[in-house]
Amino acid sequence: MIKLFSKSRKPDPQYTLLLKDLYKTRSELANAYSNLEYMTDPDLIDYYIYQVKAAQMRHKFLLTKVKQFEDEDHQLASVSNYYSIPREAEVGAVVQI
Repeated sequence: MIKLFSKSRKPDPQYTLLLKDLYKTRSELANAYSNLEYMTDPDLIDYYIYQVKAAQMRHKFLLTKVKQFEDEDHQLASVSNYYSIPREAEVGAVVQI
C-alpha cells in the first residue's frame, strides 16, 4: 500500500511557546492602547506610552523569532495566519516618544 500522506509531526515546543507569547503580547498591546486612549492624567499618560512602547518592542522581537523558526522549518504554519485573527481593539498609529 502506498502512503499518500505522511503523519504530521508536532511543532517544536519552543515555537509553540513563542506563538503563545506573541498572542499574549498582541493582547497586551491592544490593552495598553485602549488604556492610553482614555487617560487624562499626565503621569498616567506617560506610563501608558511607556507600556505601549515596551509591548511594541516585545512584539517585534517575538515576531522576528517566530519567522526565524518558520524559515528553518517550512512545515510550520506561517505567521501570516497570525494577522488574519480579528483584533480585540484596533491599534492606532505608533506612539513616538
